[in-house]
Amino acid sequence: MVKKYAIIAISVIPIIFGCVNVNVKSKYPNISYYNLTQEATPVSKQLGTRSIDKNIFIKNFTIASEMDTEKIIIIENDTSQIRCNYNQWTAPMDELLMDFVINRANRYEIFKKGIYRSAATANFDMVLECHVISYNIHNYSENSNKQNYVELTFTVNLFSSEKTETGFVPIMSKTYSQKITRADNSINSAVAGLSKLTSEMVDEMIDDIFKMQNY
Repeated sequence: MVKKYAIIAISVIPIIFGCVNVNVKSKYPNISYYNLTQEATPVSKQLGTRSIDKNIFIKNFTIASEMDTEKIIIIENDTSQIRCNYNQWTAPMDELLMDFVINRANRYEIFKKGIYRSAATANFDMVLECHVISYNIHNYSENSNKQNYVELTFTVNLFSSEKTETGFVPIMSKTYSQKITRADNSINSAVAGLSKLTSEMVDEMIDDIFKMQNY
């Protein structure tokens, strides 16, 4: 009977400490933090040569309430959702994506009159809103015929600063959605996949804004 209890106790450990990087010197697991990294895309060089002679006010991005967390969320075999206590983003995805967009646009120096995060600046030319609809990390068991993948969907609304009775004048409204497969179901491959995906989608968005600059 003792051996059976020992086997049961050992088998439970991976379930309790799923998504964990254990430090054997501490009674608590280590928390690993992750961020999205800027990746080159096929249009990066092209965007680096463009400019918009306007400024833009970027409102705080929003996200669906069930994803408003720093914990990395993994969907296992399309049936269960795991919130990793010990693998976390450095900020919720809406904040990560907003910082990503601003840093990328600044890197390209595309808005010649600046990017603003505060409405205290009265004389802005364009207003950008973004809502993160979903970001998903899908993992499948080894015996599954499905591939691991990540996906991201967000909606963007672009307005001119000209006000009417109903608010700012709309310039563009578009939903961006893509997914990319991964070689394995590790956290690192998920972060790398989302970084690549986000770089491509944000470049597409910036290119669309460039095309709409002469609204």
